[in-house]
Amino acid sequence: MRTRPLLLAVFLAAPVLVTSQARAQRKGTSLHVTVADATSQAFLPDAEVTLEPLGLHRLTDFFGDARFPPLPGGVYTVAAHRIGYEPLSTLARFSGRDSLELVLLMKPASRELPDVTIEESATSPFLREFEERRRQGTGYYITDSTLRAAHGRQFEDVIVFSIPGIRYGGPVGKKILYSTRGSNSIHSTACPVMIYLNGIRVGSDPYIVPLDFIGGVEYYPAGRIPVQYQELGNDCGVMLLWPRP
Repeated sequence: MRTRPLLLAVFLAAPVLVTSQARAQRKGTSLHVTVADATSQAFLPDAEVTLEPLGLHRLTDFFGDARFPPLPGGVYTVAAHRIGYEPLSTLARFSGRDSLELVLLMKPASRELPDVTIEESATSPFLREFEERRRQGTGYYITDSTLRAAHGRQFEDVIVFSIPGIRYGGPVGKKILYSTRGSNSIHSTACPVMIYLNGIRVGSDPYIVPLDFIGGVEYYPAGRIPVQYQELGNDCGVMLLWPRP
């Protein structure tokens, strides 16, 4: 059974010289290098051990060992490289008449994680259209922040307060939004505002969706209505409701 040298101490900052055996050699110093993990002390196979300036290199075996033939006396750089670990090197002086055993304890390479950007939840395509039209400024707009601040209030109160010329009324059970500035209002007739929810016409009652679920409101009086919402005979205006994502 193969026996291994016992590692009594671990120094993370530098390799450790374990023994310099006194077995005399007639010609050169025999080098035995063992490469291990500095944290767990597990032996590391497939680590490349190089010896400079001679340019010699060996790969460690299953037991983390790499052996070099007898070398002439002098000072050499012994280095170890392995994927996932920080490179390690040390100077070693060879007498040219003995055997030298080195244990190189390699530290796992630290990986810097890439920056993570946290973005807000994606805006719905409908609200993106809302923002594009709001930048053009051709109508009246109630944003999500304003609607959230109005939590607990009646929907018609928010609309009437925010949009000039709009009222809410009519018979019990049939109240609608109407404009006081449409052509029908000249003849003292209610001028109903046509309401669209997510681009679909739903009538003139804003309570089709609770206020807490609305993320944007647009209103366009006659003459400013976007092309896709223009209808023949609609002289009272259009209101667009966009639910939150």
